[in-house]
Amino acid sequence: MVTPTRDESIADSRRLAAAAYNSVMNVSARSITPARVHSDFAALNAIGRDPATAMLARPAGSAAAAAALAWLRRRSEAAQLVCRPHEHGFTVRFADDTVSAVVIAGELAVADGAGPFDGALGIVAGLEVLRVLPRAVTGVALGGGAALTRRARCVFHCVVGGGSMLADSGRQLGVALSDTAPLSLRRVGEIGEMIGVPVLPMPLAATGVAPSEVPSCVLVVDPGLNRWPPAEPAWAALTAGANLLLNLVHDVAAN
Repeated sequence: MVTPTRDESIADSRRLAAAAYNSVMNVSARSITPARVHSDFAALNAIGRDPATAMLARPAGSAAAAAALAWLRRRSEAAQLVCRPHEHGFTVRFADDTVSAVVIAGELAVADGAGPFDGALGIVAGLEVLRVLPRAVTGVALGGGAALTRRARCVFHCVVGGGSMLADSGRQLGVALSDTAPLSLRRVGEIGEMIGVPVLPMPLAATGVAPSEVPSCVLVVDPGLNRWPPAEPAWAALTAGANLLLNLVHDVAAN
């Protein structure tokens, strides 16, 4: 008989505890397809970017912004999702959804000189979340425009910010919650641990997202990664961020 080492015993205990916890909470870790997310990220960032200077400009109402929306519609249709432009922006959802209880906020238009995560992180990650979510989880939408978010039970924002907090912590991703958010920072940490993504709890004031009456969850990316050309840590943060967003959205929408 082989006696397990102390480290093996601890690892086994943690696996058993995680399995028991997930069984009780009816939660199972879900995963994105990194290659698909990376491809979308590169394609969207090519729209409105000057190849000579590598600077991005996709202002609202521009031809580049219209091209970005056309790209989003094509990618949505390929995933059997419905993308509907409207006067306040756009909405992407399952075809049979009528109510957006959970909204992933995204903006296709960006100002001159934007970094690779600006106008792309929320869109690319949000699109992947809708692809991977089980169709039984309804009421989830990727949306642009304040009119949609005002009616939501929870709005997920993806932003670049936090000053030096993330760099000082050695982590790429942080999460901040409004007081009325339908999950806790402790729960966020548990989900991050379950999927192997370290998360820094952050105050909402450090994210740049203005407080509102709508419950909010803000996924924050280290601003040091938001540079051209995206380096390997930026691609890793994109993958981890999309995976974290997927599991946070599923946790809120399914409960």
